Amino acid sequence: QQLSGQAARFGLQYLGAAFAPATGDQKAQVQQIIKQGAEGVVLSNNPATATKTLQAIAALKVGAKLRTFGFGGLAGYAFPQQAGDPANGVVFASTIQSYLSDVPEARWPAAYHDFVKKAQTRFGLASNGVEIKAVPAAGDCIVEWARAVQAANDFDGDKVARAWEKLDVPSAQSVLGVRERFSPDAHDAVPPDGIAVYQWVKNGAAWGLKQLVGPAA
Repeated sequence: QQLSGQAARFGLQYLGAAFAPATGDQKAQVQQIIKQGAEGVVLSNNPATATKTLQAIAALKVGAKLRTFGFGGLAGYAFPQQAGDPANGVVFASTIQSYLSDVPEARWPAAYHDFVKKAQTRFGLASNGVEIKAVPAAGDCIVEWARAVQAANDFDGDKVARAWEKLDVPSAQSVLGVRERFSPDAHDAVPPDGIAVYQWVKNGAAWGLKQLVGPAA
């Protein structure tokens, strides 16, 4: 719905969706969208399904014709490890993933930097030796909840919810490094200009993220 509703605003033509089977390859679906004239495809947010799409694109040798995009579900390091070479070049939008990217630590938002370093110190790294054993977005939710509890001076769910809707968290205090403002009609913690765009890049046997667009300051 978002793609079909907003594509024209940005000079894009939305051609529709191709629904992939739960099992088997996706060559037929890829051939379908190529036949329709598609020049890009938004992959499933499920890494396993996205991997199948990439494998079909590689098998059909149409990677030069069909650019691949996605969202935060493809941000985990397990995704390129599972997908292999076809993941090289996939572009996706997500909340901040600086610790996996080419962005120097000196440019990380302060609260995000503190969260990542504390997680590394306390829990170490995942078995892949790259990822932290923590999720900044989840940590951010807990920080927001704690602020709402303090503002409500109560643990009652309704009171905490109402207090949460009045929060205004400065970017310097947000784990995700963006200003978070809420209201009864706006519950999204991260505004559109707080979303980053990354590209998976293979470096030898390792993978890393190239930041294409960073959250607005």
